[in-house]
Amino acid sequence: MILQLILACSKDPTDDTGDQDPPAIAPTWDAEAAELVCPADAPAPLLDAALLDAGLSRELVAYDDASWQGASYADVLDDPFVLPWFRALHWDALRIPCAARQLAADLDHAAASAHPVATALGEAMARLAEPVEAAPIDPSTAVQTLADLSDLPPDLAAALTPILAAIEAVGVARDRMSETAPAPEDDLVSYGHGGVLVGYDSAPDLTDSAVQDWILGRTGPRRLYDPARVLAFAVEEADLGQFAGLDVTFSATTPRGQIVIAGPGDDAPGDIGNAAFYLDLGGNDTYVHPAAASNRRVPAAVHVDLGGD
Repeated sequence: MILQLILACSKDPTDDTGDQDPPAIAPTWDAEAAELVCPADAPAPLLDAALLDAGLSRELVAYDDASWQGASYADVLDDPFVLPWFRALHWDALRIPCAARQLAADLDHAAASAHPVATALGEAMARLAEPVEAAPIDPSTAVQTLADLSDLPPDLAAALTPILAAIEAVGVARDRMSETAPAPEDDLVSYGHGGVLVGYDSAPDLTDSAVQDWILGRTGPRRLYDPARVLAFAVEEADLGQFAGLDVTFSATTPRGQIVIAGPGDDAPGDIGNAAFYLDLGGNDTYVHPAAASNRRVPAAVHVDLGGD
């Protein structure tokens, strides 16, 4: 008690640092699911009995190099696009059920996390042996230059800033990917109403080693993995549901596409084309435009509807 009184009396009455909020903690990726324990020698009497009846043992339930090369589809499965874990699991086939259980556990964990889409994308990257190099955008320091949000309520503008910054990052990555592409973008993909469709009967020639290097390397489509995951995290972290019912409208045309905020009423925006970001704050709405669909001019598209039909 005496110590408390001394501290209280010795405090500078003009010093209000103790009343300030603590600094915000930068966001991080959600933790991964626990790794399942699947001992190779775990008791499995029915399996062992079935193998014995077939004249096999656990060690023989697998491919080896000789049997793999003797298969009629060996040339097909031994190409550069085989998933990185495919061979290891087939060389030890009894591990496949455990791997399937781990995948299910990882996806269930992602669905229950605070950022389910971003976490699921991280799991997909892991299964492609794709390293995670980017960190989530910190809302407390985020800056965006796509649109002037000064007319919006400050808390809504602050929530949107990391999202727009992430959309721009996807655009930059897509620009750089296109610069190194083996063919003009119009020849590589077709943009349908729901997004991008790869034309396998045209460019690129997937048998060309240079094309394979582009697709599987860091200068091709994989350049988009990190920024796409960052964008998903930014949308989920923004907690946009808190703005449901807010009477605000906004529209801006940016180099990455339209930014639209529709109010809480019933909206029918018509065929406005692809929008980079569309936020509806409520009401029964009718959409006929390509919602959440990218195209050549709009490299990333986000559509969030906060209520109604």
